[in-house]
Amino acid sequence: IDMHQPNPYNREKIPDEIIEKAYKLIHLLKKDKKYITVDKYIIKNRKSQIKQKTIDIFSQMEQFGYSCNIDWFLKLERRNLKRLYKLLEDIWNYRLQLTNEIKCRIAPPNGFVYNIPISEVNQMNNKEDLQDLLLNETSKFNNAITDDDKKLGFMYFLIGLGSVSTECYQTHEWLMYI
Repeated sequence: IDMHQPNPYNREKIPDEIIEKAYKLIHLLKKDKKYITVDKYIIKNRKSQIKQKTIDIFSQMEQFGYSCNIDWFLKLERRNLKRLYKLLEDIWNYRLQLTNEIKCRIAPPNGFVYNIPISEVNQMNNKEDLQDLLLNETSKFNNAITDDDKKLGFMYFLIGLGSVSTECYQTHEWLMYI
């Protein structure tokens, strides 16, 4: 809701009455002093969800022959997460000069990856929001038409990650030629 994103399950706008109910519930929880407990649980749970998503995506990359360490991503500071998103958006939409057909093969059905405006990403100040955004966008490569298309998508992600993570760059020597 804070990111002004649509419902992540069906990509439809979240109705205003649902948003209002959520804010009322939060207000009630704060009044009862239970919010602190709930908030800590949510933060802990969200961090573990992000870690699990990272493990899932990085294990996919490992299956395609790319050595990966989840800490390359999880230890990135907010500014580097924003920088990573900007790089990936630039790589996907401009540098690669991919046709729409190729984009759709790598990220079906429409090839839309890293398509949130950079100005919106720069306004995000929560590290977990940025990590979640990057992981959700990158996970779209799991739906690629062929394994070769998946491998390409993950390679593009590693190109971006190597620009903000020294460890990633040093592990993948081929990045120095890009």
